[in-house]
Amino acid sequence: MAARPGAVPREVRYEETTWKARPDWAPDGRRIVYSSYLGGQWHQLWLMTSEGGDPFPVTYGDFDATAPRWSHDGKHIAYISNEGGNTSLWVIDVPGGRRQRIEAKERHYREAVGRLRVDIVDRGGHHTPARVSVTRPDGRGYAPDDAWRHADEGFDRAERGFEYPYFHSSGSAQLTVPAGRVTVDVWRGPEYRWSRADVTVPANGRVAHRVVLERLADLPARGWWSGDLHVHMNYGGAYRNTPSHLAFQARAEDLHVVENLIVNKEQRIPDLAYFRTDPDPVSRPGFLLVHGQEFHTSYWGHAALLGLTDHYLLPEYAGYPNTAAASLYPTNAAVADLAHAQGALVGYVHPFETAPDPADTA
Repeated sequence: MAARPGAVPREVRYEETTWKARPDWAPDGRRIVYSSYLGGQWHQLWLMTSEGGDPFPVTYGDFDATAPRWSHDGKHIAYISNEGGNTSLWVIDVPGGRRQRIEAKERHYREAVGRLRVDIVDRGGHHTPARVSVTRPDGRGYAPDDAWRHADEGFDRAERGFEYPYFHSSGSAQLTVPAGRVTVDVWRGPEYRWSRADVTVPANGRVAHRVVLERLADLPARGWWSGDLHVHMNYGGAYRNTPSHLAFQARAEDLHVVENLIVNKEQRIPDLAYFRTDPDPVSRPGFLLVHGQEFHTSYWGHAALLGLTDHYLLPEYAGYPNTAAASLYPTNAAVADLAHAQGALVGYVHPFETAPDPADTA
């Protein structure tokens, strides 16, 4: 379309994508760079002409490269990569392909800040992994510079206006926060008492906060093990997760069993390379990581397949319009038969979309 208000839009390219495409026109107006997972499991940067045509990739790898933006001279592209697990900023030369990571060597803050150290220990004084949330009164969250930041959508709207932020800690964390009062919350699953404390951080100073987790119950001693049977190690998030890091997250949540349900996100299946029929090698006494499958369908409901003993079921979806899998077959019953033939356990992963109300059929 012409670059003027009210111009008629013109389709340049038709392609399945997600919110991460983020196309950007080169300064000369002749080239477009965008992020795509075309034919692969991970987003990479692709180039095409402003008239459309056949695009080709300018980055490669088993990780995501997203949010591309041209330099003013059209010789470089800046983008975000998660090749190290966490997100990082890179610049690539076009042409040439030389890559350079851009790192923040020093930070300049708009307001006074201080340093907060959080130590989480058990009654014996040993550092213990946990989930940590550090917020100021306005609800903004803070974390160590190298932490993976998360936001939990399961929150009480009467308590806060948006998701509460958190990060996982191995037991000790140091972070920079605005001077003043911050609230430190620490969780480690239902067997430990939740801890909350307000800490005052002095401007240009340092303060330490020590949390001794109080154990409410020792369920493994009674033969009970905590677990999460519906986990997606990689799906639509910003980070590049691995079994070893997933095990670290599980320890912080005090989970003993994790079932990573490998599943498609659009046409890609990010964790397919990790599928195996035996426990993942990161499993240890007291911790079990197994890779299962979630079968997607736009009609019958999503199903979990636990304990496949031979192979991953493909195609891994049904009822997808405008594809060769548009048919409502296979039904979940047929999928269950295929899974049972491998000795797997089958169940629904989203049994209710709304709170069940028996009176609504009265």
